[in-house]
Amino acid sequence: MIISKNLPPARDPRIYMAVERTYLEYLRFGLSTVTFGFFFYKVGDIVFSGRRLLGSPVYFSITLAAALAGLGMIVFSIFSFIFDMKYISKGIEVDKKETTDPRIYMAAERTFLAWVRTSISLIIFGFVVENFEMLLKQIGQASRMEVFHSTSLVEVGLFIILMGVGTVLIGIMNFRSALRQIDVGFYRTNERMYKIFGALIFITSLVIIGFMLRLVE
Repeated sequence: MIISKNLPPARDPRIYMAVERTYLEYLRFGLSTVTFGFFFYKVGDIVFSGRRLLGSPVYFSITLAAALAGLGMIVFSIFSFIFDMKYISKGIEVDKKETTDPRIYMAAERTFLAWVRTSISLIIFGFVVENFEMLLKQIGQASRMEVFHSTSLVEVGLFIILMGVGTVLIGIMNFRSALRQIDVGFYRTNERMYKIFGALIFITSLVIIGFMLRLVE
């Protein structure tokens, strides 16, 4: 993002944290798209009841395409984050007094809240996915249509919930580390941690899409 605008690089904590927050927002948006694609894919099992109707291939193709688009967004955000970090590292070093500015502490708090929002989103998605199986059964009974259960949503939901819990723990550790760095007037993004987290979100999305593909077996 920074590279595309040809903005002058600077090793400023506010720029580092702004990139971190943007990165987390893109990851959350991409995972949300994958999850919603999964929901509508599963709803199609009720609507079409496994019959090879004319509209069903098109419907399932669209929902799968949406999920893959979300996966692409996650991949894009990871590479964008890596390139932005490299670009910032080429900039000038800011004065120590600017790093210990109160606004930097507030920026660290905003970054921590971005972690919390991501965690809450994951946990909510996990609970919704976990309980979606029961909702599908009730809809199927009410509409007197057969609901296919080629795979259970409970495992997917629990996996996402655990990811959400892990996310808030990572956010807490990152926040404490950021405060320690700001106190001494030298801040750098923990790139390895953010890359690993992005990889975990990518794997989570692959798991969800994997369950989607199993629905058509």
